[in-house]
Amino acid sequence: MSQRSNKQKPHRVAGLFLERTGGFLLKAMASPAEEDGWHLEYEEEQKIEWHSDDPADALAGLDLFGKILSDYRSEISSFAIASYGPFLSLTPGKGYGIVRRDTADPPLNGFDPYDFFGLRLGNDWLSRDDTRFQVQTDACACAVGEAYLRGIGKDEVLAYLFVTEGVGIGLARGHKIVGSALHPEIGLLPAYVHPDDPVATKEGKRAIPLNRESALDFHSISRLSKNSALRDRYTSMKKHGDNAYRFTNKRKEKLFWDIRACYLAQACIACTVVSPPHAIVVGADIDPLGDVAQRIWHYFEVFSRGWKMSGAPLFEYKELTEGFISRPSSVLDQHYPEPAATGAVGLCHLAATASANEKSEDSSYFYEAAR
Repeated sequence: MSQRSNKQKPHRVAGLFLERTGGFLLKAMASPAEEDGWHLEYEEEQKIEWHSDDPADALAGLDLFGKILSDYRSEISSFAIASYGPFLSLTPGKGYGIVRRDTADPPLNGFDPYDFFGLRLGNDWLSRDDTRFQVQTDACACAVGEAYLRGIGKDEVLAYLFVTEGVGIGLARGHKIVGSALHPEIGLLPAYVHPDDPVATKEGKRAIPLNRESALDFHSISRLSKNSALRDRYTSMKKHGDNAYRFTNKRKEKLFWDIRACYLAQACIACTVVSPPHAIVVGADIDPLGDVAQRIWHYFEVFSRGWKMSGAPLFEYKELTEGFISRPSSVLDQHYPEPAATGAVGLCHLAATASANEKSEDSSYFYEAAR
């Protein structure tokens, strides 16, 4: 089908990025740009925080976002939302966009963003030919946002490693998501345990547990590098936990951050050997020293040297130099941007693209009522 005429004119869009502790809503004016892309002018942003262990507090925050969107509905042509998963499905139809209740963390476990925000936008808005609603993963939203901010070419691949209470990854080719059957869960990969990691129990265990009774994900990348692992490791190494992530002993401080970097480097290695990207961006919401990308690159090189020394095949291409793994770009006047801000930018770009297509042209841009 042909693209709609409003592809050639500016239109307002909105993106809402949800986390365990709050949400970030961004409204923007999208104007056509070169190479079938969009230029975003940011118009308004709202940030609402809630307690992750208080579902009622989270619901109150979500309801406030719903009221804001209800006020926007006469202005915006497309709305995109991202959340942590895992999801029941990201294919329009039964279970679309619903955060799994059994494996997702509170307070959004079991949350149905389409039903919740669709109710507040109203059937009159949802059923119009010129409106769009979509749900994406947090990592994919960040990948598109970072790709847009960097202005990468339409054939370039950017990977965004999202490190919070879990470890996820999103892939963008140009300013579009690299689609898959559901969404990648790179954090589930087994990890080589750092020899000095006090969190990983190694005594009497194999590197990868093989018996039927073992928790097969105990040594996963996510389990050993997510935020809760940082907190446990910090408590173990300091003998108390004050959540400052600071050490008077610089050697111990270096070791503390290097242990996480070792695991995240393994995620970057996996991404590089499976879907070689032109760049990997690491968005970590806990990085007080601002050097997580450099530390990961160090371990990335260590693994690469190991392959070379053992005579294993090497992957070598021109992008694999220092800078291949980097921190997020600045956005919305944030020197070191929160992943939520990057993700909200990506959602606005995805919403703009959705507005430029017929609803029947790409099923990812609309929702079929059967659930």
